[in-house]
Formats: sequence, C-alpha cells, structure tokens
Amino acid sequence: MKRHLLTPEEKLQILREADPLRPWESLDESRHCVLCERTFTGRQVRISTDRRGRHNVNCPTEDCPSTPREWITPGNPLVDDDAWKDWVRILDELSEPTSTPKLRQKKRAATIAD
Repeated sequence: MKRHLLTPEEKLQILREADPLRPWESLDESRHCVLCERTFTGRQVRISTDRRGRHNVNCPTEDCPSTPREWITPGNPLVDDDAWKDWVRILDELSEPTSTPKLRQKKRAATIAD
C-alpha cells in the first residue's frame, strides 16, 4: 500500500474536522487523553486512512484507542489540580446555602488554624 505523508496544513484540517468541539488553531496546541493520561500536540496525533479514504484520528500513545472524543484541553478542571481545587471550593460553598459568607470565612479560618 502506498503511503501518503500529510502536509502540516492537511493534518491541521483533518484535526479540525475530527474535533469540532475543541477547535485546533495550530499543530502546536496540546490535548490531554483521559484514557492514557498523556498530553500531546497535534503534530504527534496518529492519523491513518482506511480503504474508503476516511481518516482515523487517534491518540499517539501506542495501543491507546482514544479519539478526539476522549481528549480535553490542558487547563480543564479534570486535569489542572489548581483549577480543580477552585471548583471544589466553590461547590463546597454552594452546598452551604444557610451559611453567610462571613460564617464560611470564619469556618475556613478555623480549619486552617487546626
């Protein structure tokens, strides 16, 4: 089978078509695979073509079957520890509907002092 090497422009266009929810602006952008937990760039993404000429886009990790549906952008709360801590803090505050902000601050200060 004759192998066609993709130009960077072709690869970027294929990524854009395969991942419409998270637009690719360049091949240097990163994504994080939630299956194998690898972070990679568009340049590293595996793209193959089936017999019908359709492109298959997969994580670059060997034996990882993920597609763009299982990729998230770095900084997403699922990946970024600091962002996740902010979400947890906000959710904790929202789960205390009867508390006033001042009471929550006192509770937090007491927890920190312990």
